Amino acid sequence: MWENSNPYRQWFTVKNSHPLMGDRIQRISQIAHHWHIETELHLAIPESFPVKPQSFLLQIAPWLGIPLGFVLAGMFWLIWQTAYTFHLLNLKWIYDDWSFMTGFLTLGFSIGIVMRINAFFPEIKPLALQADDQLPQLLTNPFVLPVALFYQ
Repeated sequence: MWENSNPYRQWFTVKNSHPLMGDRIQRISQIAHHWHIETELHLAIPESFPVKPQSFLLQIAPWLGIPLGFVLAGMFWLIWQTAYTFHLLNLKWIYDDWSFMTGFLTLGFSIGIVMRINAFFPEIKPLALQADDQLPQLLTNPFVLPVALFYQ
C-alpha cells in the first residue's frame, strides 16, 4: 500500500531500475480486472492521509546539503573576494583555487547525513519505555516514511 499511495514515493525510487512492487501488483491487478479474472490481492488505496513534510526533509537531508554547501562556498568566496578588494586580507588560495568548493559540497552532504542518522537515535526517556505501544501502529501504517519510524 505504501508503494501505491505515498506522495513522496517517486523521490525514493529515482535510482531504482525496476518499478516498485506495489506498482507492478497494481498493474497486474488492472490487467486481471480488464480480462475479468479474479485477483487474490485487493489493494485499496485511501484517498487522503496525513504526511509530515518534516520526515521527508530528514529523509532527503544529505541531498539538500549539497546545494547548501554550494551556497555557503559562494558566500565564503564572496566574503574573501570583498576582503581582497578592500585590501583587508590577501589569501590568494581562496579565489584562485576552486578546490574549496568541493570541500564545501562534501561538507554539506556530510552534515545532511549526520542530521538524518541523528533522527534514528532519539533521546530515550525512562517513563516512555514501558508505555510506548506506538511501534505496532507505526509498522502497520503504510503512509509512514522510513525516518518517521524513529523520529517523533
